[in-house]
Parts: sequence; structure tokens; C-alpha cells
Amino acid sequence: MITPYWDPMPTARRLLSLEGAPYATFGTPVFQGEWADRNWRNVPGPFYGADTDCMQFGRDHAPGHVAFDDFHEFVYRQPVNERETEALVTAAGWEPYNNYAWDGDAHWTVEGVRTWWRERGRVREWAVAAAAEWSSYTENPSSEPQDHPVLG
Repeated sequence: MITPYWDPMPTARRLLSLEGAPYATFGTPVFQGEWADRNWRNVPGPFYGADTDCMQFGRDHAPGHVAFDDFHEFVYRQPVNERETEALVTAAGWEPYNNYAWDGDAHWTVEGVRTWWRERGRVREWAVAAAAEWSSYTENPSSEPQDHPVLG
């Protein structure tokens, strides 16, 4: 059975409209990222990380949706319910430069999604390489990073 598409946008809009919503960084709008600046690792869908600062806060709030490379955060899984949408909106709210965006559905085309899907091996190759690199830190805890962008 195919699960129908669940639109996270009504939930996201509701969350951002709440009085005293904790989602805006320093009182500025959360979703200011630009499509042209999106990270190539973002999966198709409404949410994406653009020219984000990789302070790794997004992963803390939405580990099932946000990962990061050496420089930027990106959305590796779109939300499929209200709880997941709230986690992703919260993660976006913690991004200091507000460079997440929620207009991806206005930009993704059928051909764009098909191209992304055909080239998904590139994302997988990156994830495998990142996992190998970060597992070396896990095996030798005195080396460096404590958080893993892919495995958590």
C-alpha cells in the first residue's frame, strides 16, 4: 500500500504563527534560505538547508531529519507528521543565520526529483565516507568530534 503524501506546511505555518513561538532566532523569520544556495544532499520536499552555519544545533532538535557535513546542515528526511514537522521547524529556528527554507515544493520539478533520485548514489557515497571517517573518532575518542553527522 502506498502512503499518501502528507503536507507538513499547514503544521509549520501554525507553529510559526503561535504567540511567543520559540522558533525564530533573535526574533527574525526562520525560513530565509535561498534555493540557489541549497546543499546538494537535501532530499526533495518543502524543507531544505541552504547556506546554513554548521553549529550542529539542527541535529540536536531533529536527529531523524537533519544531518551535516563539515560546513552546513541539510535535510536528509522530510517530516511525515506533526511531531516531526515541529522537530524540523525547531531545528531551523536554532540555525543562527536562518538559512533553512520551506519553499522546496515550489522549486522541485518532476525531472528535478528524478535527477536527484538517479544521483542518490552520490549522497550514499558521501554518507558511507562520512561514517567511516567519524567511526575512526569513535574508535579513538581522544581524536576529536563527539557528534556524528550521519549516524547520530
